[in-house]
Parts: sequence; C-alpha cells; structure tokens
Amino acid sequence: MIKALKSDAAAFWKEAAKDGPIEIWRINGQNYLANGNHRFFAAMEAGVDIPTEMIKIVEKTASDIPTFQLHNMTRVP
Repeated sequence: MIKALKSDAAAFWKEAAKDGPIEIWRINGQNYLANGNHRFFAAMEAGVDIPTEMIKIVEKTASDIPTFQLHNMTRVP
C-alpha cells in the first residue's frame, strides 16, 4: 500500500474507495479508528494526505463499545 500511495496516490484512493471510507468513531470527544486501519497507517507512512471524501466520522457517544486508544497500543512492524 505504501508503494502504491507513493507512486500514484490518486489511483490508490480511487481503488480504495471500493472498500468504503476510513471510519472514525467519535466517543465522548475521543476519536477511534474503526475501519480502514491499513489504509490509514499506509498513508501516514507514505506521507500522503487522505482525501476528505475517504473519511467518515461517526458519532458513537453513549454506545457500549470497548475502545483502545492508539497511544496504548503496540504497533507491530
């Protein structure tokens, strides 16, 4: 994904649209990555912006969903 983003980001995002948007759940003012983590982290690693139409923010406050903040997780290379 990183290689594809670096070589042709527009083509990557066009193809990635088939998988739906990168979904961010907002719970009590905190943001949690719910869908699209591979695309999200690949874009960060490649230094490529994520198009706004590829991001969906869903308000989930008062939902009974277990959450894990990113800074508490260990990223495996």
